[in-house]
Amino acid sequence: MSDHRAIVDEYLQAEFPGASITAHDETGPRGRWWSINHHGVVMVLRVSQEFLTGHGADEAQTTLERLNVARALRESAGRIVVLARHGLRYVPAIPT
Repeated sequence: MSDHRAIVDEYLQAEFPGASITAHDETGPRGRWWSINHHGVVMVLRVSQEFLTGHGADEAQTTLERLNVARALRESAGRIVVLARHGLRYVPAIPT
């Protein structure tokens, strides 16, 4: 089984140079959280276990870039960004 935590770590470090980045596993096989403190702004990314184990390494990297997870984090406005195998969402969502 693949585990792409290192790919996510490297992506975040490249996108947020100089940021303080910490990661925490969720209890059980439910995914991983990253907290990014960049220039005094705290952003939170939750990555599902299915994303971390469901892709090949190249596909995981391509998905991070294609979905532009860094932009989603920058625009998150205090919400948690959730990355799952099928895309991104924010918690809480902004009412429409």
